Amino acid sequence: MGWETRKGKRYLYIKMREGGRVVSQYVGAASALGEFHRGSELSFYAARRALERKRAAIRAEREEMDLLSGEVADLCDGIDAVMRASLLLAGYHQHDRGQWRKRRKGMSDGEG
Repeated sequence: MGWETRKGKRYLYIKMREGGRVVSQYVGAASALGEFHRGSELSFYAARRALERKRAAIRAEREEMDLLSGEVADLCDGIDAVMRASLLLAGYHQHDRGQWRKRRKGMSDGEG
């Protein structure tokens, strides 16, 4: 377990031996884990579990937000459909897939 400084910031890595070579596993930045975890392996694992719980909570919140975002998108699609129908019934048309404009009197639906 060791702190490394890269581009002026401190990061904690665990060094493990896998298949005859040493592999570094990123644990976290000094700001995330705190300097007080430096010497104690026990507190390191407690901090690691706390960080994993925090990441799981963030992941669950993101999934919930994605679900809500999909529901909001469906609601917006429904509102757009009602708005389009209301404007068409009120005599408006969409000019060049952009602005909604009131049709001039005397013009039929097939003409400009």
